[in-house]
Amino acid sequence: MAQETERLLEHRDPVVALIGALVIPGGGHLYIGQARKAFILCIVINVTILAGLWMGHGQDIIMQRVPWFIAEIGGGIVPLVAALRASRLGIVDAPAGQFIPLYDIGTVYCAVAGMLNMLAAINALAITVDTNAEIARRRRGGAT
Repeated sequence: MAQETERLLEHRDPVVALIGALVIPGGGHLYIGQARKAFILCIVINVTILAGLWMGHGQDIIMQRVPWFIAEIGGGIVPLVAALRASRLGIVDAPAGQFIPLYDIGTVYCAVAGMLNMLAAINALAITVDTNAEIARRRRGGAT
């Protein structure tokens, strides 16, 4: 199993793994051959983002709230589309005079999912870099 994983990772670019994971949750792990982990990450992160968007009526991801936006946008393509939609509709914050009890909770859901995806992307990058270094050491005949 370890040799098969090394063979899969032998020609993998760490930057592609990082970018793939940031764009599509689980994309980096799928790229490096960890399909089960990629599937789990994709489902968990996207369901959390969609739950947050549902709670906030699709108005959670707003570019003007910079710290929250940075965390939320880490969730990949779904929050990016939601942010572009909100921007196009002119949404800059919660609807004035309208009370949405789950709005803030939805924002937190989206932000947590985004940060989880950023951690998963860093994990895909680290696995690729570490495995490439280990393969290079073995080729040179070095000890592990």
